[in-house]
Amino acid sequence: MQSDEIYLIDLWRVVRRRWLWMAGVAVATCTATFAWLHVARHQWEALATVQVGQVGTAPSGMDPKVEPFARVLQRLQSVGFQAEVLRRMGVAKDSDAGRLYIASLALEPDPYANLIRLRVRAYSPAEARRAATATVDRLVAIHAALSQAQLAVTRARSADIDQTLASAQGDRDRIARDLQGASHADAMVANVALADTDAGIRTLKQIRGDFDARMTPSYTFPTSMPWPVTVSDHAVAPAQKPLMIIGVLAGLVLGVVAATAADARARSTKRAPAGTYATQARHGG
Repeated sequence: MQSDEIYLIDLWRVVRRRWLWMAGVAVATCTATFAWLHVARHQWEALATVQVGQVGTAPSGMDPKVEPFARVLQRLQSVGFQAEVLRRMGVAKDSDAGRLYIASLALEPDPYANLIRLRVRAYSPAEARRAATATVDRLVAIHAALSQAQLAVTRARSADIDQTLASAQGDRDRIARDLQGASHADAMVANVALADTDAGIRTLKQIRGDFDARMTPSYTFPTSMPWPVTVSDHAVAPAQKPLMIIGVLAGLVLGVVAATAADARARSTKRAPAGTYATQARHGG
């Protein structure tokens, strides 16, 4: 403990003697840090929230989403998708803006809420907003194309239900007409057939009602952004305050090192002549 205290006292004495070295190196380091922060390209971050679309009339047991949630995440993270977004934006993949887009694209999935928060950076607020919007727009276009096949199947099923229901109602009207003037035995048979037809019509109407309900916006909707894209109020990189603090601390540390080195050099320079004179005296010089 005492040796540590002596060491700190000695170090403090060295710093006092060579304070100009310490101050010079510290000021130079802080100046370099502040200059770099001033000339470094600032980055802004945009946040977009994506709601994955779905078709509510998907068969029971199947995922109603246009594309499975995990596959959407893989698509957004794929090199091909990102390159396509950059191409549509007119940004070269190997440019500074292109590399920043690919490196900064981050996803925050929330499968329970069916939401994906997407973050991306650019060298200006406008470009950050444009990059986030272009990413979502490309995903929306892909999902719109995928949903066309599912919606085509939905329309075909709807047409089949309508045709079957119209046919059942026609059969009911025919049976009702046949009841008029029918014999007792024939009337009993016709009533049974009429009851079966009515039950079938009710079932078809129930199916059609459920089908129509699942086509409402609560169950069937496209991929979209529930909220507008937001951009950070200030640049998110480089982080000025932390880097300023690091620069000041680094300046102090380097200043102490420089002061210690300067003091050690001065001491060795003073010892050198004395040693030289002693050597000459021993040799009779």
